[in-house]
Amino acid sequence: MNHKPIIVGVDGSAASVGALRWAATEAERRDLQVEAVLATPIRDQGEGMPDPAVLLAAAVDVALPPTRRRLRERVSQWVVPGEPADVLLERSRRAAFLVLGRTHGRDPLHTSTMARCMRHAACAVAILPTSVPEPGVPPAAAARSTAYGSVGDRLVGDVMRPHVLGIDAASGADAALQLMVGAGVHHAPVMESGQCVGLLYETDVVWHLAGWPVLDGPPSAAAVARKPPPRVAANQPVRQAAVEIAYSTGDAVLVTEQEKIVGILTSDDLVTLLAEQTDATQADATQTDRRAMSAPERSPQERPGHDG
Repeated sequence: MNHKPIIVGVDGSAASVGALRWAATEAERRDLQVEAVLATPIRDQGEGMPDPAVLLAAAVDVALPPTRRRLRERVSQWVVPGEPADVLLERSRRAAFLVLGRTHGRDPLHTSTMARCMRHAACAVAILPTSVPEPGVPPAAAARSTAYGSVGDRLVGDVMRPHVLGIDAASGADAALQLMVGAGVHHAPVMESGQCVGLLYETDVVWHLAGWPVLDGPPSAAAVARKPPPRVAANQPVRQAAVEIAYSTGDAVLVTEQEKIVGILTSDDLVTLLAEQTDATQADATQTDRRAMSAPERSPQERPGHDG
């Protein structure tokens, strides 16, 4: 059994916080430990600079609040002097795999920490997109219109993610992972002769590649995909999608229309929908309370039903 730790690069950004949360959850599933590593280049050291230990502790608190104590117990915190890429590449030599948050912006020279780690790490590398908003910046969901009615009654086609990346069944799992990372997706249907034969999970690919003998070559996407892939029709209610996810082995369901894949819906999407509806309900309740508090008290003569 692989008892090497999962290494997470932390820099205080929302992307790294999301990566740490994912790594802790994955570590519990695989019974591994997590090392949250914050590298401190010389240029970031000295008077007037934030204490890196405090920054790292704050990131852990955001990713894993006290209510998730069981996950926090798997995480150790490490502040290591040096350039982030150099520190993480050295740690990758004894890691089950390395987890990084996706950074935004172009990097044509491939000099970023993420690019260097993907090229030179001694273990598999998982790249996670931002999953929590930066402080003071509202999440994208808050900018959209709030959910209406019951979440369970909404149609899957109205809330699904319409852009789906398909992976050829014969593709190597390593190539599939690169495509998924580039597209910023965690799930992808595996296609063979125009038919979906499975659903590929980024976590499954990372784990298979981490333990696959180098001389044997990587497994195919079809070999790693989960089968059969759960499906739900676009015109069915979200409630049915939740049922399909609950009875599957994962956290996503493919959305179909006339036997064609038109989208995907994940458990994260369902949580976001519930949060939007909760926010809207709370906002309505707050407005009602404010109106009630501001309404003038009627005298007995003014109250309905008073006979005088």
